[in-house]
Amino acid sequence: MEERLQKIIARAGVASRRHAEELISAGQVAVNGQVVTELGTKADAARDHIRVSGKLLRDRETKVYIMLHKPDGVVSTLRDPEGRRTVADFLSGVQGRVFPVGRLEYHTSGLLLLTNDGDLANRMMRAHALPQKYCCKVSGALSDAELRDAQTRGRVKMQRAKGMPGGWWDVTTAGVSKDAFRDALFASKHPVEKMKRIAVGHLELGPLGPGEYRHVTRDEVAELERAVTRAELHPEGSGEIIAARGGTKPAARGRNITDAKRSFARKPHAHKTSMGHPKKPNLAGPHGENRSERQGARRPDRGQSSGAQRGPWSRSASGSKARSGPRSGPGSPPHGAKGFPRRKR
Repeated sequence: MEERLQKIIARAGVASRRHAEELISAGQVAVNGQVVTELGTKADAARDHIRVSGKLLRDRETKVYIMLHKPDGVVSTLRDPEGRRTVADFLSGVQGRVFPVGRLEYHTSGLLLLTNDGDLANRMMRAHALPQKYCCKVSGALSDAELRDAQTRGRVKMQRAKGMPGGWWDVTTAGVSKDAFRDALFASKHPVEKMKRIAVGHLELGPLGPGEYRHVTRDEVAELERAVTRAELHPEGSGEIIAARGGTKPAARGRNITDAKRSFARKPHAHKTSMGHPKKPNLAGPHGENRSERQGARRPDRGQSSGAQRGPWSRSASGSKARSGPRSGPGSPPHGAKGFPRRKR
């Protein structure tokens, strides 16, 4: 399909549309070997060879998101030097090159996301607080005390798996490695025998069988991106998991500066000088004003004082200079004005 050149160039990420128009006008764009300088020229990105500043333009590739149910005994890479089966053996029919986001261990099965979206993949691998859910087979029966100890030491949330026989648990992790959970159960003599990842964020494995894959929908990708953003904003993990492991959700890292100053102002005795007298810091008031502004609101300025207040070097009733306050009235110059000497120190 033919489109305007500036639109094709902008979609490829080379430049904005306006900058692309400038490149076309400057003769920096060629289509099939012919230099194009006329704005509005159309071309087909799939058929024509378009060069911008001598470089062949390649249209930005379509993002692909694949959910694979990785079977047990498969390596989470595209190739293995030891000749073991890899996830690439189960991706027949997938157009383009995709790579796994993170890894599942050799004997761990379940949900594995593969994509060519490098930005989302890097964000997911750095978002350690992104919730993940595993279905685990634990050896033996856990008592209530052992369950609490495993949740606290492993920093996870554990619930009995619905529709599964005894010994199967749904384990939700966020902000920690699953190794800490397995080590805690191993120390209590209840090792983990099997593990299957069934969810990452709100992306669930569902009825997908081992070795099968499906394309992730746009709505699922958008929800996954929102979950990654929440994990980036709250790296301590979700409040649900923190409460399950016996902790409390941490308070905000910062504190309102105005509230801190008010608290400081209410306790002047807690901040004394070396002589034992309390300091009088210049603190902000409830409306952001400083101490001098609050005092100015309670007493008038010297230049606008009443007759009882007399500034320096005013004239007395006899006409001689006297060390007293300034004359009252609207015609009296303010203290320190030109031609009106300042008070001697």
